[in-house]
Amino acid sequence: MYRKDQSARENKSTPVVREAQEADIDRLVELEFETFHDVYETHPVDPDRVRAMLVTRLAIIQELMIVGEVDGTVEGVMASQRTSKGYSQVKSWEETTNNGLLAGTHEPEGKNFYIVNLAVTKKGSQHNLSDQLIAATLGRFVGVQGEEAQLLSRIPQFRQWTEDRQIDFDSLSLADQDALAEKYVYETKVVNGRERLYDGVLQRYVDAGARPKAILRDSYTDPSSYNYEVLCTYENPLPEALRKNRVASSLAGRAIRYASNHPWLLKKIL
Repeated sequence: MYRKDQSARENKSTPVVREAQEADIDRLVELEFETFHDVYETHPVDPDRVRAMLVTRLAIIQELMIVGEVDGTVEGVMASQRTSKGYSQVKSWEETTNNGLLAGTHEPEGKNFYIVNLAVTKKGSQHNLSDQLIAATLGRFVGVQGEEAQLLSRIPQFRQWTEDRQIDFDSLSLADQDALAEKYVYETKVVNGRERLYDGVLQRYVDAGARPKAILRDSYTDPSSYNYEVLCTYENPLPEALRKNRVASSLAGRAIRYASNHPWLLKKIL
């Protein structure tokens, strides 16, 4: 389990990632509503239901549910399940995760990882907490000789993009809506002198090495994304010879996990 080291105790502003605990659940419920407020505003859910989902999720995946703290408060979470299915078998978030519960979908010996969620508050984003959470998960993925990590990325700036261009999305045919979504995924803008994908959430995963594979419609209720998600994959970055070596994979995974709590080091290896 991750522990706060001495430097983290001396400087609480240093982000710390660690395994989630039952004591985090109440804060994770708050974080869920804070980071997915646009979804819950249009589809209200009882907080107790969300809490029950998170309790069940933690009990099932345990160390694969990771939180990030800033100033001693949880400001981010990332959860993964293991699966034997390939990315082509992913049809929806609900089906793949059993509506987020992970009961019956998590395969403890599965060769692949499926990223269930990544949620970070504004404060966490200001501290680049996403990078640390992704690295901590990557360390586990590499350490168990994972082959492929899968995720469905929201594209929550899609609606704003269409509105800024005065596109009446609802008036389009289904085929034209799909074509527009495909176009949007690769739209770019210049940020601080660099060309980046228009959608910041998708760019976050691409920065971590994920590769967009397909657009899925109605995979998850998300009005800001017009209910679209982008299916992405991430392959084990180790050379094949090392990937097949259990000891080498374990050591590499530990090194990445260690770096996840040392941002200066993380920038050097990822």
